[in-house]
Amino acid sequence: MKKLLLLPLAATWLLALAPAPQTAAATTCEPTAESVILTGRITDRYTGEGLFRAAVQVKGSYIGTYTKSDGSYRLSVPVGSAMLECNHPGYSKAERAIADQKVINVPMDVAPDPE
Repeated sequence: MKKLLLLPLAATWLLALAPAPQTAAATTCEPTAESVILTGRITDRYTGEGLFRAAVQVKGSYIGTYTKSDGSYRLSVPVGSAMLECNHPGYSKAERAIADQKVINVPMDVAPDPE
C-alpha cells in the first residue's frame, strides 16, 4: 500500500526537476550575442492602418510572431537572417530583406480576387 502512495509523489518530484520544453511561446524577445531585435509595423498600403495579427516570420524558420492591434511587432532574429516574411488573410504575402536593419515597416497589398 505504501508503494502505491509513493508512486504519485515520485512522479511529481521527477516532473518538478525536468527542464521546461523550449517552444516558441517560451522564447523571449531579448537580444543575445547571436541575435538582434527587429521591430516595425505591418500596414495596409492604401489606408495606412496597422494590421492586427499579421504573421511576421524569418523566412525558412520557425522564428516568428504576430502583430499587435496597431500592426507593430518586435522579434528577436538570428544575426545573418536574410528575409522577413509577412502574411495576413486577405493580403498578398510580402517579403523584405533584413540585412543590417533594425526597423522594417511593411505595407501590404490587398490580395487579388481569384478567378
